[in-house]
Amino acid sequence: SSGINAEWPLRPGEIDELEGKCGIYKLNIEKISKSYDLEVNKNSKMEIEISRLNDENQRLSTLTFQLRQDITEEQEKYHSIASRYDSLNKNLEELRAQMTVDQMKSKQKRKKYR
Repeated sequence: SSGINAEWPLRPGEIDELEGKCGIYKLNIEKISKSYDLEVNKNSKMEIEISRLNDENQRLSTLTFQLRQDITEEQEKYHSIASRYDSLNKNLEELRAQMTVDQMKSKQKRKKYR
């Protein structure tokens, strides 16, 4: 036995025991490290998915806004056409009424001249 063993406070059996514990700690650290990497990976995937969903949400919001504008424009066109139709219908009714009056007058004139 050299001077090193004399200074070393551990018996040879204790050294083996500590090496065994170190090995277990090393394995635990590796497990925790792998688990941590998996969580980081999951988190990264979730962030990508959240980003994708945000983009999709933005796209849908834009589409919805555009559709609302289109619907409003179509409603305005429809109201414009409907009011033109009503106006033409009114004119037609007035013309028919006028024609009826004119026909009555011309019948009366014909009776007079007979």
